[in-house]
Amino acid sequence: MEKQNMSFLAMNFILLFAVIGFILVVFKLSRFAFVFELMLLLVFIFILSFAMFSVYHNKKWGWTILGATLTLLLLDAFFIALLTGAFETSHIATIAFSVIGLLVVLLNLRSAKESDEPVIEDRYEKTEDYYPIDKKEPEKQPEKLKEELKQEIKEEIKKELEEEKAPEKAEVKKAEIRITAKKTAMPKFVASAETKKFHASKCGWAKIMKRKNKVFFNSKKRAQKAGFKAHDCVK
Repeated sequence: MEKQNMSFLAMNFILLFAVIGFILVVFKLSRFAFVFELMLLLVFIFILSFAMFSVYHNKKWGWTILGATLTLLLLDAFFIALLTGAFETSHIATIAFSVIGLLVVLLNLRSAKESDEPVIEDRYEKTEDYYPIDKKEPEKQPEKLKEELKQEIKEEIKKELEEEKAPEKAEVKKAEIRITAKKTAMPKFVASAETKKFHASKCGWAKIMKRKNKVFFNSKKRAQKAGFKAHDCVK
């Protein structure tokens, strides 16, 4: 950061002297050449100002714009010298400071390229660490889901036996869970003890429901008999 600040400050002085030299070159011209080069000078000043603004905000492409503009300024100064047949101090100053500016631009582009390499490697490593997990997570096999469901049912039974709260609700849960545990197929409906509604097992609400509030049923009649209302997903 400190090196970049020094480069930015140095480039301000370099551009100042280069532009002053070019102004002196332009004002020694006459007629059409003067009007054309004056317009070109204003364009150079605008582009250089925009490029320096970009560099100040840490935009790498700002240095690229500076390099391209300084190259055009250098070529234009040579062209004017050849056209007028004069090579004075103003021409030398413009060319010299343009060359120095190009060197500063090249150094900053090289350092920016080197500083970007570790960041690319870190991002790649993070991608390698985390992407496979995200990729494999949704691809669970039905057998694995059944095993997880059986384990969940066993935990529900154990938890209900230990707590012994809400006797009626516990009896309904125990009866339905024991019936479901004997079957290998997944239950058709999942009810919420909190909302008093039952959902289809594939419903999004059933998947995000808290485990402690889940009650499993294999038929609508059993769920309704236990006091649960059907959700919109139940047809």
